Parts: sequence; C-alpha cells; structure tokens
Amino acid sequence: MTNLTLYHNGPSTCSQKVRLILELKKLDYESKSLDLMSGEQHDPEYVKLNPNHVVPTLVVNDMALIESSLINEYLEDTFPEIKARPSDPSSIHKMRLWIKYIDYSSNTSSNLSLILCLSTVSLDFVSDTIIIAYFTEYSNSQKLVIAMA
Repeated sequence: MTNLTLYHNGPSTCSQKVRLILELKKLDYESKSLDLMSGEQHDPEYVKLNPNHVVPTLVVNDMALIESSLINEYLEDTFPEIKARPSDPSSIHKMRLWIKYIDYSSNTSSNLSLILCLSTVSLDFVSDTIIIAYFTEYSNSQKLVIAMA
C-alpha cells in the first residue's frame, strides 16, 4: 500500500494543482497544511523534504517529491487507473501548454489563474468529464471541491 502525505497551503496555486489531481484520482492522502505567512516552509524538518522552501511536497512512502507539475506527472504514471492525461499527441500538447501557462503565471499573478484557466480550457481529455473546481474562502482549512458532470 502506498502512503501519501501532502504538505501544502490552501491558496497556493501549485498546491491546488496537486490537490486537484489527487482528488480526481480518488487517492487517499494525509493533508499537512503549512502556514506560509508564519514561515513554516522554513522549518528545518520541512526543508529536509523540500530544500526550495516552497509548497507543495508530496511524500510517497519515504520519498519526497517536489514541483507541482512533476508531482502530477508522477501521480499519473503511478496511478493510471483514472486518467488525468490524454492519450493522443495533439491533446497532450494542449495539456502541456495549459500546465506551462499555470506554472509561469502562478509566479506572477493571483491564485485565480488556476480557476480562470479551468473555466476557459476544455478538459475533455479527462475521460470525457467536465471538471469544475472551485475553492472555499482562502484559509488553511481550505477544501478542494470537484463537481463532475
């Protein structure tokens, strides 16, 4: 059995990306929310997991994975039962453009970039399911909600 522990922060765009895929794939994980405003990401024990002092970090058994897009690639490769990645090259290209947009824009714009991107990009590559993700008020206890139609 695989033990997953996600170190994250509610409003963090990169954390939201990983939570989205974990929830889509229906994977059980332990949630450890870090208070970035108080500097918990600089705690020496956390820095051993993620030397970049950022979230998210996914610990799989005893292996720490960093960088949200790479974490999501790992999750797709390791848990392929529910697909989050398309199979045809054209759709893979579109998906990678979307990921690149989120990765670059999340460093310069607000956390709304993920929500706006989800509302404007066709996600038909996810098993012909439309995913609507929205987030409650930003707080450390923020919960990802996914509605599927």
